[in-house]
Amino acid sequence: SLREEILKLIARCILYSRHGGGTYVSDQLGSSFADPLHDLLSAHVEFLYDQLEFRDALESLSAYYAAHR
Repeated sequence: SLREEILKLIARCILYSRHGGGTYVSDQLGSSFADPLHDLLSAHVEFLYDQLEFRDALESLSAYYAAHR
């Protein structure tokens, strides 16, 4: 529900609430806001190895085309 999601955002310090005054967006979003995709990917143990494998493949291909040209 909407109320549950608002409570989650308050717990992450993205929103703050004043009793009887409403709910507001925090001024310190930069320090507490994390990229959801990063959170999802970093939850997997093999993510670092996948990143390294991708980088190796990309750099090898880039070096090949640079040498070819």
